[in-house]
Amino acid sequence: MSSARAIERLLGALPQRCAEQVPLASLCTWRIGGPADLLLKPDNEAELALALGILGEESASWWMVGAGSNLLFPDEGLRGVVLRLGAGFAGLDLESPLVTAGAALNATTLCRTVAEAGLAGLEFAGGIPGSVGGMVRMNAGAHGQDVAQTLSRVRVMERDGQAYWLAAAELGLVYRSCSLLADRLVLAAQFTLREDRPEEILQRMRAMLDARRSSQPLREATCGSVFKRPGGDFPGRLIEDAGLKGARMGAAVVSSLHANFFINEGGATARDMLALVDHVKRTVKERFGVELEEEFRHVQ
Repeated sequence: MSSARAIERLLGALPQRCAEQVPLASLCTWRIGGPADLLLKPDNEAELALALGILGEESASWWMVGAGSNLLFPDEGLRGVVLRLGAGFAGLDLESPLVTAGAALNATTLCRTVAEAGLAGLEFAGGIPGSVGGMVRMNAGAHGQDVAQTLSRVRVMERDGQAYWLAAAELGLVYRSCSLLADRLVLAAQFTLREDRPEEILQRMRAMLDARRSSQPLREATCGSVFKRPGGDFPGRLIEDAGLKGARMGAAVVSSLHANFFINEGGATARDMLALVDHVKRTVKERFGVELEEEFRHVQ
């Protein structure tokens, strides 16, 4: 692999989109992670395709990240290129009942904007701290709803730079994942919503947000839910009943408000967080025979 050669070429081809030695802790909500050799923020499909071409030709190591709300980066950082879509991928087009949103658009911004426009169906996502791209890739959900219920199609790019639309029915969306998007980059998503009175939509959204604020540590440094729901139960209940609220490894601690949220109290390392995750998984397995599965992605 020649990440160094790829970085040299990218700095020459797209200098205005590049930043070297960027701390990964600044790119995720857990605020953990060492430096990336290069952060590249392409602003359109042509720039992204150019970057992917260079990375492929040099067989370089690279990673695609969004808002970083479900990511854990390594303490030593990443030796290669981190791609993050720029502002050119944050557009929003409303043609009722269709809504087309760029993958870099903030999910909360999307939900509030469509609500104010009198389009319902995304109220559940109003408090999700991520981007539209991440929301789609993870089939994010809350309050018994998820992205799959309103998603109509997704614009993606292959590693060879080819971009096209995929119908939602082709994606195989399941609980908190989508296998078809694992090796493709999400560029935009289109949703089919329904018309309703803006004040009623906003009222429902506020009620859901209030419920989240009262039960989840939204002001803390977390990745959101650490574990997926096992069949017929809730990870938070299992962790709490195992007596693990407040359990810690270094500066990583299980939230006393919601046990499926692990907080970086300040200075937590990836090693701390992984040790805490492992401790909780082993304890829950021993106590209840349930194997918890991580919802966050450990980037390596």
